[in-house]
Amino acid sequence: MIELRKSKFRVVGTGEVIKVLRAGNASHVFVATDAEMPLVEPVLKLCRANDVSVLRTLSMKELGAACGIQVEAASAALLKEGRKRTKRKRD
Repeated sequence: MIELRKSKFRVVGTGEVIKVLRAGNASHVFVATDAEMPLVEPVLKLCRANDVSVLRTLSMKELGAACGIQVEAASAALLKEGRKRTKRKRD
């Protein structure tokens, strides 16, 4: 899990994970063991469809901490080598 915290090529949160999976940019996905299935089912379906490996070993609190954030996270993803996450536009 240390690779999650140190990686510049990661996204955190189900919405962001779905975006990178749809774009074909995720190499590995992490899903919290205590995440509600309705929340993470779209992530799991996209992982199956795109042949992306899924690791389910941490709680939401632990996954958030592993990503270096101070809130819980249901999912996170490492991006494929050489891919950068998209930057959000500021208003």
